[in-house]
Amino acid sequence: MKKMAAAVVISAVIAVSGFLGSAYYADVSAIEKSEISLSNASFSEFSLTYCKLKLNVEVTNPSSRSISNLSVKFDIYLTDNYVGNGYFPEISIPVHSSRTRAMTITIYYAELTGGVVNMLEKGKVTITLKGEVEGSVLYDLMSFSQKFNASYSLV
Repeated sequence: MKKMAAAVVISAVIAVSGFLGSAYYADVSAIEKSEISLSNASFSEFSLTYCKLKLNVEVTNPSSRSISNLSVKFDIYLTDNYVGNGYFPEISIPVHSSRTRAMTITIYYAELTGGVVNMLEKGKVTITLKGEVEGSVLYDLMSFSQKFNASYSLV
C-alpha cells in the first residue's frame, strides 16, 4: 500500500512539474517573440530652446500565448545621442495582437551637439529606443525580461 501511495505522489509531482515547466516555457517564449516598433514620428513644435517629437510605439505579440503585465523601459537616442528615457507601465497583450502608445518627447537643444540640432532643424534624424521588456510568467509568480532595440528614420 505504501508503494502505491508513493507512486501516486511521485506521478503527481512529475505531472505538476511538467505542467508548470510547459507554462513557463510558453510564457517566456511569448515575451521573447514580442516586437517593438516605432511609427508616425513627426515634429510637432519648434521653439528657441526645444522641440517636441511625437511618435507611436507599438508592442506586438505574434505568439499564441497572451502576455500579461508587460512593462517597457527604454532610453531614447536621436542620431546616436542620448536625449532621455521612457517607460510604459504594465500592459497586457492578447494573442496575435498589439498595443500602441503615443508619446511626445521634449528635446532641449542645450543637451545636444550642434550637428544634431542642425539635423533636427532639417528633419533628418534617426530615433532609436534601446531598452527592456519585462512580463509576468508562470501565472504571475515570476518575471522574465528581454532587451530590445527599435529605430525610425525621419528624412
